[in-house]
Amino acid sequence: MVLVVGILLYLPLYVLLYRPAFTSDFLPKLETVIAEFEGNQRVWVEKSKQEQLSTRGLVLLYYILDKCAEINYLTPSDKSASLLLKIFGVSQKG
Repeated sequence: MVLVVGILLYLPLYVLLYRPAFTSDFLPKLETVIAEFEGNQRVWVEKSKQEQLSTRGLVLLYYILDKCAEINYLTPSDKSASLLLKIFGVSQKG
C-alpha cells in the first residue's frame, strides 16, 4: 500500500518539480563546468608542449651525458640506434 502511494506521488513530483529543475538549472551549469574543464585541459596541453625539450636538445643532453660519464654507449651499432630511437620516441622510418 505504501509503495503504491509512494509511486503515485513520485510521478507527478518528478514531472512537475524534478525534471524542469534538472533541465533548466543543473544541465546548463554542467555544460559550463565541462566547457571550462576542457578549456583548462587545452591550455595545460599547449603549455606542456611548449615546455618540452626538442628532440635535438634531448640528443645533445644524452651525448653530453655519454661523454662526461664516459659510458661510451654511442658507438655506431644497431643496439645503440634502437635504444636512441626508443628513448626519443622517433620511428625508424622517420
